[in-house]
Amino acid sequence: MIMEFLEYLLVMGLSSSKVLLGVASAVGFDMDFSEIFLTVGVGGILGIALYATLGKEIRDWFLRRRRAKGIPVKNLTAARIKKLRMLIRIWKRFGIVGIAFLTPPLLTPPVGTAIALAFGERVSKIVLYFGASMVAWSLIFALFSSQISNLIH
Repeated sequence: MIMEFLEYLLVMGLSSSKVLLGVASAVGFDMDFSEIFLTVGVGGILGIALYATLGKEIRDWFLRRRRAKGIPVKNLTAARIKKLRMLIRIWKRFGIVGIAFLTPPLLTPPVGTAIALAFGERVSKIVLYFGASMVAWSLIFALFSSQISNLIH
C-alpha cells in the first residue's frame, strides 16, 4: 500500500516536469489505464500551476529589479530572440492554445509555461488551457500505454 502510494507520487512528480518520463515510469510500475491517466494528468496539472505561479512571481521580481536599477525593460520580439522563431510563429498563429497543445508531448511543463508567461499570458489562463491540454494528452498517453502494456503481457 505504501509502495503504491510512493509510485503514484513519483509518477506525478515526474509528470510535473516531463510528461513522457511520468508515462514511462507508470508503465514501468505496471499501472493500469485509470492509474496512468490520473497520476500523469494530476501531476502535469499541478506542475503547470506551480510553474506558472512561481514563474510569474520570478518574472515580476526580475522586472521590478530592472526598473529599480533604471534598466529599460524590452518586450519579447521575434528580432530579439532568433532561436525561438518557430515558437514565435506558433504563438502568432495559434496563441496559447498552440503552445498548450505542444507542451505535453514535445515541450515540458516548465518550458511551456515560461513561454506563455514570456508572451504576457495570465496565470489563470495558462492553467486553464494547459490543464485542458494535459487532460487530453494524459488520456491519449494512458490509452497508448495500456495498449502497449497489454501487448507486452
